[in-house]
Amino acid sequence: NVFEKDITWAGQNGKLSFDWDEDDRQMKASLETAHILFQDQAHWNAKIRAYAAEELVELANEWLQDNDEAEFEEITKKMFMELMELSSISVYPDGDFEVFFDDGDMFWGHSIIVSGNRNGTFESAEIAG
Repeated sequence: NVFEKDITWAGQNGKLSFDWDEDDRQMKASLETAHILFQDQAHWNAKIRAYAAEELVELANEWLQDNDEAEFEEITKKMFMELMELSSISVYPDGDFEVFFDDGDMFWGHSIIVSGNRNGTFESAEIAG
C-alpha cells in the first residue's frame, strides 16, 4: 500500500510517495521526513543535485564518449545538475528518502536515484533502469 501525490518540487512536477501503513506513527514519521525536505526545498534540491553530480559526472562523461551524436564534449557538474529532471520523491519513517530523476539522456534514458536522510547525510547516487 503506497500513498502517492502529485507535487511541485523546486519548480518541477513529480510525485511524492510513502508507505500507507496501518500504524499511524509510521505514516506521521514519513510525513515528517517530507515536511523537512519541503520546508527548505531550495536548499535540499541544490544539495541533492550537487551530491548526484559529484558522484556521477565522471560516469556520465564515460557514457558521453560512447555517444557519436553528442552535442558537447564534456558534461560539467553544473550541466549535470541542470539536465536532471525530477520524477518522484519517496520518504520513509526513519528519515530516509530517495529522489528519482530522469537523466536528461546523460545515461541514455536511465533514472538517477539519490538516497539520503533528513539529517543531511547521503547514502548513494546511482543510475537504474
